[in-house]
Amino acid sequence: MTCANLRRRIAVRALALSGLCCGLLTGPLPALAAKPSPPVWTGPTGNVVAIEDADTPDDVLGSAVLFPDGRALTVCHIIKNVERLQIRQRTSRSDVSLSYADRKHDLCELKVAHPERFRPVSLKLRDVEEVSVGETVYAVGGAWVESRLSKGNVVKVQGDKGDMAILISARLVAGYSGGALFDSSGALLGIVTYRDRSTRKLSYAYPAQYIRDRADTDVAGDVERSSERPTAPSGEAVAGDRTVIDDYLKRLAESSRASVKYPEEARTQRWSGTASIHFDVDPGGDLRQSYVETSSGYAGLDVTALLAVRKAIGDVPMPDQVREKGLKGTVSITFTMGEKR
Repeated sequence: MTCANLRRRIAVRALALSGLCCGLLTGPLPALAAKPSPPVWTGPTGNVVAIEDADTPDDVLGSAVLFPDGRALTVCHIIKNVERLQIRQRTSRSDVSLSYADRKHDLCELKVAHPERFRPVSLKLRDVEEVSVGETVYAVGGAWVESRLSKGNVVKVQGDKGDMAILISARLVAGYSGGALFDSSGALLGIVTYRDRSTRKLSYAYPAQYIRDRADTDVAGDVERSSERPTAPSGEAVAGDRTVIDDYLKRLAESSRASVKYPEEARTQRWSGTASIHFDVDPGGDLRQSYVETSSGYAGLDVTALLAVRKAIGDVPMPDQVREKGLKGTVSITFTMGEKR
């Protein structure tokens, strides 16, 4: 084959290849499947507002859940020691005052001075006994310019009837405290509680029904300051009273620790830590409030310790000195590799 013929064949093949490529490049491209957008929850996030110290508005304490009747719910521990409270939603603000405190469950009801400045919708309140493990829930916090949403699942409904907590898988931050826990339909399940130093992706909420369904005979009260040491609120106890009180505290701690059941998940995950539970018994012997004063670092352990102390206060016979004068104190429970002390 001559060089001229060879050059012609190469040119023809190059031209054919060029046409094939052009056809591929200019022909219709296959349609690409559109990536589905994640589902957007359209629940009543507008009912969740920020709660602030009115004397220092930049000091955001946490969140509150607003109702159309001019009331709001939050957790008591974030508003203690604050003289003037206000709620905020974007540029709207209103003073609020404490109208009722269920200190046992750390739930406080507030009265809004100017409810007309907000537009909350009516909320359906769902019974905690209807909540199922594994169902999808949404925690909403209002401590920011815009409300924040965190999706999770119910890990456990823990406790006895009438004294229960909903543990959720969502990892929250402090601004969610006092915010709302909704189900997928937008029904209110509870009020979120967040504790500092939580190292586990687990938070919890107390059922809102505990305070919304209260009897009309309940009496409003102030949020008490916590005490790090056991004290008799009515003054210095005499030596005999102190001995009785110390003995009662010892029996209370022993009963609390004896009734604790180390959570199975804690055994599996090898959790350990110490939860300190503050309690306040009224003159008359009623439990006014109890809450996690120092977190173990795990919500599951904190709730277990909290419920154990509440049970012990109901089970251990109360001395007359405590029943007459009241008592504030702290019980600590340490969890170590399946043991507690």
